[in-house]
Amino acid sequence: MRLYQAPGMNTPVLSMLGLGKTSTAVIDIAGAVVPIASNDPKAIAALLMAYMKKGAETEAADNAHHTYLKSEFSETTVNGAVCVRWDAVSEDRGVAGHEGQAYTLALHRLMCSDPEFPAYTARVDYSLRLEPGEKRFNPDAVGLAVVNSIAFRKLGYRARLIPVGPQPLALADANGTVWVAYGGKDGRIVPIDPKSNVTGKPIPVGENPRNIVAAGPTLWVSLRGGKALVEIDAVRRAVLRTVPLPSGPGALASGFGALWVTLTEKHAVLRFDPVSGSMIEIANVGQSPFALTCTSEAVFVTDYASDKVYRIDPVANTVTGSQRGGESASFIIADGTWLWVNSQSDEPAVLRLDPARPGTDPVPYKGIDYRPRGLAAWQGKIWVANGAGASVSPLDPNRPDAPVVFEVVGEQPWSLLAAQGSLWVSLPALDAIVRMEPD
Repeated sequence: MRLYQAPGMNTPVLSMLGLGKTSTAVIDIAGAVVPIASNDPKAIAALLMAYMKKGAETEAADNAHHTYLKSEFSETTVNGAVCVRWDAVSEDRGVAGHEGQAYTLALHRLMCSDPEFPAYTARVDYSLRLEPGEKRFNPDAVGLAVVNSIAFRKLGYRARLIPVGPQPLALADANGTVWVAYGGKDGRIVPIDPKSNVTGKPIPVGENPRNIVAAGPTLWVSLRGGKALVEIDAVRRAVLRTVPLPSGPGALASGFGALWVTLTEKHAVLRFDPVSGSMIEIANVGQSPFALTCTSEAVFVTDYASDKVYRIDPVANTVTGSQRGGESASFIIADGTWLWVNSQSDEPAVLRLDPARPGTDPVPYKGIDYRPRGLAAWQGKIWVANGAGASVSPLDPNRPDAPVVFEVVGEQPWSLLAAQGSLWVSLPALDAIVRMEPD
């Protein structure tokens, strides 16, 4: 059966399957950040109840082969958390290969939120499907034991979900405001006031905004579909000009009085001078230059097609060397000492590179989720977005073997930004941004 899940709860943190081929017991544990702004237990319970009842309606509409024998909703508390629950039993005549036979399906669902941290919501599902005549298990006893075991642990962060627009990918900080680039053919950027968490009026920019970067009070947006850069006045919040490019842009960075753009299809990096308008294409940066970042000394570029990171001299505008980097690396950042690269190999990792010693091997940080994506340096840690899951992980720069912690933020996080005392996470699957703040 398809379980309804509140926004941000489409990816279980833990899922277990038991029993046999036809009789099955499934436990799903999921977590999310949902738009609960109140600390009032009654308001929390009301919103969770609305989610729960909407889920029940969705399942009833989607599963016509189910006949509900019991469906009850209630409010409760579990270990200090405000919770609502749904207890249901149905007759299921749609089991694949056994159509028409009356299986019994029992479901216990619990959604909880701690009033101290209302944006964090946890959900536990226990479902038990028994074949006709099966009497070995007591679904009520087992299910209640599972859902009543939930406990909240304070992680030291508060989170807030901020809806923005379809498929937000890139984030930037300019003029005391956080900016988000989103959308496909109708691409836009939108400001978020960090004092109120309220979004301002969106600014149309063009087709498929890929990246956004701040250069003083000016914002630059790369348009993958429009093959251009768009300059925006972050103070007046107006488009100043659109600069055509020779190829679709990828990553974008600002440094050394210029904008740096990866031109993956041309196997090059473009240096653009926003004052003179001059463009210089830099070759020999691998087969598929993808992500880039600027340090105080050089520009570093990942080659998505190989295990290399290239160094560009910003004075000579030439490649002066390379070092081992991450396989299929799509993000790179610099923290003042190290370079950090995501490696989307069969054994996913975040790699720590020493730009001063290019001949040394990268140091891997393993144990993270598949498809690591955005990176950011925040509160003395390197944070990584676990793109295949629903979390971000803080990594200790000096302890590559430290256990990895998974902080739930929402489904398929993409990019990260450390700004305005917070960590901002883009969630394109939810059309939203999550703001994490120290508690």
